[in-house]
Amino acid sequence: MALQQVSLKLLEGADLNPGRIPSSDGAWIGSIPPGVVFPFVGPTPPADYLECNGAAVSRTTYNLLFSALTTTFTGNNTANSAIVSGIGSTSHMAPGMFVEGPGVPVGTTISTVDSATQITLSAAIPTANTGATFTLFSFGQGDGSTTFNLPDLRGEFIRGYDNGRGIDTGRAFGSWQADSFAAHSHGIGTTTVSGAGGSYFSTNSIPGGVVGVGVQSSTTGGSETRPRNVALMFCIKYQ
Repeated sequence: MALQQVSLKLLEGADLNPGRIPSSDGAWIGSIPPGVVFPFVGPTPPADYLECNGAAVSRTTYNLLFSALTTTFTGNNTANSAIVSGIGSTSHMAPGMFVEGPGVPVGTTISTVDSATQITLSAAIPTANTGATFTLFSFGQGDGSTTFNLPDLRGEFIRGYDNGRGIDTGRAFGSWQADSFAAHSHGIGTTTVSGAGGSYFSTNSIPGGVVGVGVQSSTTGGSETRPRNVALMFCIKYQ
């Protein structure tokens, strides 16, 4: 009976309350927060969602999503220096991430993560700051003023953020990762070849020598390594 009530409430509220979660007694108990990503089976995003296609969208119109996709941190810098110190933690930062803040030129990114409390930017900050608030962008800063970028998940698989577990080390939150094969080898055994008149040749018969061997394997496979899959549209909640 409870399952029937939940299903009925989902149908009743599908258009009037998109993203909200009903309880078995008919009351709304919560909502899906901005920034949640899920695969959608239709070719266009549902109400209150955008396709994760990397587009630059308005910081004003999608202000809740802007807050969800960016993080802020405080830091200090001297005039005409690219070094920002006194940061609480740099564990979620990585080279290439865009940074905005007082006096920071548009398009500035993190060049290096120097320590647990310091980073070096790609451009110097002309003015000195103490305890200033900076904004960090994991997916792009748009035009650096009025827009920001959505995650671009088209054609991509999602992997859980390692966050200190040690399985996928060295990854920053939101960072892209190319395909890879685990390290492996293909061995070639030694052999002895007999010739005329009782002669022979062995790949082990020249101590300290070098024998050139040409080996060619057949080519198989496509342009990428992938598991079986079904293509759906990744969408992100914006309010």
